[in-house]
Amino acid sequence: MTTLPSDTRMDVATDPDYAAINPTAVVGLAASVVGAIAFWKWPLVAVPAAGFVLSLAAGRKIRRSEGVLAGRGLAAVGMAVGAILAVTAAGYHALIWHSEQALYKDLAARAEAVVDEMAAGQYEKVYERMPEEWRRQQASGAEALRARLSPLLEGAGTLVSRRLVSVQTLPTKEGGLVAPAEMCVELKRRILTLTLWFQRTEAGRWELVDVGGEETFESLMKFPSKREPVAVPGPYERDHDHHH
Repeated sequence: MTTLPSDTRMDVATDPDYAAINPTAVVGLAASVVGAIAFWKWPLVAVPAAGFVLSLAAGRKIRRSEGVLAGRGLAAVGMAVGAILAVTAAGYHALIWHSEQALYKDLAARAEAVVDEMAAGQYEKVYERMPEEWRRQQASGAEALRARLSPLLEGAGTLVSRRLVSVQTLPTKEGGLVAPAEMCVELKRRILTLTLWFQRTEAGRWELVDVGGEETFESLMKFPSKREPVAVPGPYERDHDHHH
């Protein structure tokens, strides 16, 4: 057998007769490529990140093998693809998270304002928050809104506290989006769960389209009375068959 010069030992890996491809390099490249699924769900960012780590480890092992192992090109591509997909996917999900947090913060502030207006008996202001087209479809005015919602607060005393319990975005049958914001509202003599429905317009704005609610079980235990439990389902929830 002919002995190769020492300065060519690192090039032996280019000849399949002398070197075997490092399997870690193959696995790392595969994981990096499959890592494109990371844009689907944020935990899947771990897939291209794992591909990068495996490719990095494979590259180091290949270099230290002094030509016994091949696959430096695969390892290099795996590192590049894994790093790019991991970083871009992480940035994509971070942007979505930031946008969602900004949206939820905005809807929470609007929901709190609506609850404050209801507690103050300012149903005209609540009605004015609803889009004109929606008001026209419902064919009802501020007084109709007052008549429907006032039983929730009638005789319940002043507002003690209100807090957002949950808010989420849901698709509609028409292809749009709605965001029900559930509020826990504590009054002096009643505790309510109010659901405020916000709908995204074609222009991308979110507008209040409905309010509904009911008295909580905690309220019935804390403030027992002979009256029937208060429950006011909103027309939007009935018409669109949304449950949560």
